[in-house]
Amino acid sequence: MPAPKVLISDALSPAAVQIFKDRGIDVTFDPNLGKDKDKLAAVIGDYDGLAIRSATKATAKLLEQAKNLKVIGRAGIGVDNVEIPAATARGVIVMNTPFGNSITTAEHAIAMMFALARQIPSADTSTQAGKWEKNRFMGVEITAKTLGLIGAGNIGSIVAERAIGLKMRDNTAADLLMREIGGPQVVTNMLRDGGITGISIDRYERQFQPEIYGLKGFGWDDTVDEPRFRAELKALKPRLRIGALQAALKDKRDAATPEASVLFLEAFAKGNWLREPAHTAFIEKIISETKIGADRIKAGLPAGSRLAHRTGLGMTTDGINHATNDIGIATLPDGRRFAIAIYLAGSRADANEREAAHAAVARLAVESLR
Repeated sequence: MPAPKVLISDALSPAAVQIFKDRGIDVTFDPNLGKDKDKLAAVIGDYDGLAIRSATKATAKLLEQAKNLKVIGRAGIGVDNVEIPAATARGVIVMNTPFGNSITTAEHAIAMMFALARQIPSADTSTQAGKWEKNRFMGVEITAKTLGLIGAGNIGSIVAERAIGLKMRDNTAADLLMREIGGPQVVTNMLRDGGITGISIDRYERQFQPEIYGLKGFGWDDTVDEPRFRAELKALKPRLRIGALQAALKDKRDAATPEASVLFLEAFAKGNWLREPAHTAFIEKIISETKIGADRIKAGLPAGSRLAHRTGLGMTTDGINHATNDIGIATLPDGRRFAIAIYLAGSRADANEREAAHAAVARLAVESLR
């Protein structure tokens, strides 16, 4: 039986060509052929397989000449250069490599963030010009910065994993996601449809946070200027700050009860919120690896426990902390799991005392299971 014949009509690594040869396949490597549709059409009938990148266009007209073709392999993610219906009609399988360059692309995104944070392109240009402007290019640290991710697919999820190692955060991206689906009220309605009545999402984060202290929230046409926000907050008279915070602590908007949060977590653990089980598993993995809040609930769990959690920390002004929160799903060493939510609002205790209170509640929760 003759060996199957494969044509590689785009530029590929020599290693890819060798993989075909090592498996006994008769391979023709012509990396420029895909750019000439007439020459490609003249020879395609001789091949069982076609390996391409983006230059080759596998059109219906080309496929009419591919009498023996059984499979098209796209070295990459997109298959927009292949007419899928025409291939399917002829019984030709079309495959791609969706994970092939995911790590490379994700790491490139991280590299670009570092380059932007440290102003590397501008600094390089300056240095190449014979200057040494080290005070001009101080840059900023990536650590503890908020990372906005829209989408957590093959590439986005890898970026998120790398960002965790850099101790980055992802909070304000919620505003963008909420806006995409129709606003905060849509989220609240989704929660209601899922049987959760004790959580209310009423404002975007950019509106909500300044209003806690009596300041005007940021609109969508405004740049969220955190230094300006902190300067305006500092300029307020203490009695105005305290009064606004006390009112915010009683506000029913953008509020959640621990009971409702536990119901939300239990539904999440059952896979009720996300369509795909793999997505639920991915989110749980991400929030299990967070290093933030290690002295809260996690500190009150037995050694060897696992905690998938998210924390919240409001500002402390005039000796009053807006909120120190921690909610999550704990898995004990013996495999038992439980949801736990601790909200500590309006406390005058210092940070260490607030986190110790979280740990103490977690210990009581574990003891209550025995």
